[in-house]
Amino acid sequence: MKWYTKNFRRHLCDMHIADFDNRFLSEFSADNYFENLKKAKVSAAMIYFQSHLGYCNYNTKTGKMHNAFVGREHEVKKLVDLCRGNGISVVGYYSLIFNTWAADTYPEWEIVHEDGKTNRIKGSRYGICCPNNPDYRKFVYGQIKEMSEEYTVDGMFYDMPFWPARCYCSHCQKRYAEEVGGEIPRRNSPDYDYEKYNNFIKVSKDWMGEFSLWVTEVTKKFFPGVSVEQNYAQAALPVNSLSEKTNDACDYIGGDLHKDAITQSFACKYYYSATHNQPFEYMLSRCTPNLTAHTVTKSRDLLTSYVMLTCAHHGATLMIDAIDPVGTLNSDFYTFLGEVFEEEIPYEKYLTEGKMIADVGVFYHYDARYGNLQGQSHTNYTGTVNAVKNMVRQHVPVGVIASENMPDLNEYKFIILSNPHHLTDEMRNALIKYVENGGTLYFSNTDEKELVKTLVGATYVGYTEESKTYIGAEEGYKDLLLGYGKKYPLPFNCRLPIVKDIEEKYVAAKIVLPFIPSGTKECVSIHSNPPGNPTDIPAIIIKPYGKGIVIWSAAPIENETVIDYGLIMENLVKTYANGEITVKTDASPKVEIVSFKNESKILVSAASLEDTDVATTFPEFKISVKTDKKVMSVKRLPQETDISFSQEKGTVTFTAGALHIFDMYEINFI
Repeated sequence: MKWYTKNFRRHLCDMHIADFDNRFLSEFSADNYFENLKKAKVSAAMIYFQSHLGYCNYNTKTGKMHNAFVGREHEVKKLVDLCRGNGISVVGYYSLIFNTWAADTYPEWEIVHEDGKTNRIKGSRYGICCPNNPDYRKFVYGQIKEMSEEYTVDGMFYDMPFWPARCYCSHCQKRYAEEVGGEIPRRNSPDYDYEKYNNFIKVSKDWMGEFSLWVTEVTKKFFPGVSVEQNYAQAALPVNSLSEKTNDACDYIGGDLHKDAITQSFACKYYYSATHNQPFEYMLSRCTPNLTAHTVTKSRDLLTSYVMLTCAHHGATLMIDAIDPVGTLNSDFYTFLGEVFEEEIPYEKYLTEGKMIADVGVFYHYDARYGNLQGQSHTNYTGTVNAVKNMVRQHVPVGVIASENMPDLNEYKFIILSNPHHLTDEMRNALIKYVENGGTLYFSNTDEKELVKTLVGATYVGYTEESKTYIGAEEGYKDLLLGYGKKYPLPFNCRLPIVKDIEEKYVAAKIVLPFIPSGTKECVSIHSNPPGNPTDIPAIIIKPYGKGIVIWSAAPIENETVIDYGLIMENLVKTYANGEITVKTDASPKVEIVSFKNESKILVSAASLEDTDVATTFPEFKISVKTDKKVMSVKRLPQETDISFSQEKGTVTFTAGALHIFDMYEINFI
């Protein structure tokens, strides 16, 4: 059994420390570091073998050892051995791409920006090296080999496997010419070509993915049997510099986002879906608002809430601290962290059980998560994140469908696909087959024209000139849209696509335009641009396809965060989902219910979504779960105390007690 499968309390102490002052890391002590890990009840320690600055914490022949370890070359090895000898798994840390020492020593290795300058020439503290440079690759190969000779570890972690900037060095130019042809396109060129530049981004991502896979291959060669993780944080962000192939280079994935609770909830669902092995890892900063604060620790309630929210998703928490420049750790924090982790420990035995219950799957398309083909602000990323947030707040069991590790779509009763474009044939065919088999698919926009034509039967015409638009429900659909009809329609701040050739009976809403086009001196109302021109242009189309239902919206309803839009999405789900919602509750929108199911039980977690230093205690609430199995008992965990329940018509209902931060319940079948 791999070390990570039952390991949920992890720790990393950043050691990006320079060595120009002999005080830096001079007080680093393996014994002291280890004692603090024990205080914190850490079960896996990620330990720095090297840093963004490039200094190695061992006697290296390929690079430069940090001055603090001259004369005590094996101090970090001692720490590794202390941990592993006392039941703490060890993951080695190594920084890819970001290596200031290497960039300064071998400036020809640096990534070259479009303007011909490098980070260091521009005055940045970060030296960044190009993975296409064969000499830099030889260097990385040699460093991995050296680390394997110095350390015995359970896993290796590689940070920063992404493009901090597009590279125009001679090696990238050569590779591009060989694989694509011609010179790398430039954004600031007079003959800038969007399609060519976009293709360059795709090509460069493939290069980074190939580099990630190569790093893992080298690691497995020199560290046989270890796990490999590469930082996958950027996959959960709207950036375009990390390859989805990096996921294939990882035994499990995770990342550091430093976001609020509701965004953490999205990330946990995404990592849960995308990782090849469970548990995923959510990295959490000790400091508030992030590690730049260095000395200010999140409150006990806030830190506990974030740890337990990851626990609710059956993930592992990696707590990030940063070492003091002299090499010491704040011992008081580690006592504090131990008390926080004590809250999680009793639940760990349940976290390897079951599969997440998700009635709604929100399709997160890796290659469409950034940008909008029309240059508008809503993207697959914003729509996916906000759709998940809306479903969580409305207590609809929701999961993320990771395009790089797609599950069986038939598991979902309703799928939300926000602003899709550039779907692969495999994705497109899977979605069509899903609807044919009886599923319900909601999707917005017309950039995926083949899907619009096939599923909706509509012909794309163009876009409205107006960027202030509205949609108004047709008769019979007003309740679905919370009463937003032609006179008082639902507003959007974007241009909407125009389609035709749809039978009137399938049109649930139509586009309404303002009285006066925006951008003119004339106005109807000086502060707004109110609606006044109903059109016959379809805005929402609801029609059968095969055994299922397709819902198409011109407007990105799922992208909006105002509550009415979320309630409309909830109405669509509850009206058209293929089957009833599995888990229901009357809890506060600031409480998330996350459930896992196996053959013998259902585990139901209730977790606070508050981002407050002092957590609220929420009053008791009801939870109802659909199941076709006879329920034997409902227990509150970890005490395993019985609580009363009722079961009628395939639904078990019980009352959850007042919630402070986290509770878990177990529904056992006969």
